Amino acid sequence: MITSSYMKCELTHGSFSKLHAFIGDPNFPSRLSLMNRDEIVCYYEHLYRHFSSLLFSSYEDRPAVFAPLKRLICREIGIKGGYGIFDDGQSILLRTLLWRRASAQTKLENLESAFHGMETFLPAWTWLAYYGTIDYFELPVEGM
Repeated sequence: MITSSYMKCELTHGSFSKLHAFIGDPNFPSRLSLMNRDEIVCYYEHLYRHFSSLLFSSYEDRPAVFAPLKRLICREIGIKGGYGIFDDGQSILLRTLLWRRASAQTKLENLESAFHGMETFLPAWTWLAYYGTIDYFELPVEGM
């Protein structure tokens, strides 16, 4: 739910997360097609925050684990995506690039060393190229 012109998403109710219910929905991600643009932004930002906070036994698996989820979302809402960003030909691309280190995260470490000797490439601008939890700036969403 968007409560003002700034991103104020309410995705939790008590101890139950609406984001987890959304991802666990057997019809995921078809619910996205019922959402307006602001709600989609809210959900993908929360999804990326959550995904970036997960601890992987091998961080080089992070992009591969995320790829199927990204494909489902892109196909459902008819947009392009890759490397942790979405591109709808309008302003969503710019928003997905405006990530930062989460305030509780002391530093973000580049994953380059995890991929040493592998043929995997991650651009420096994607959050998938870093260990650690990300966050997004609170920006106006109405009329994006």
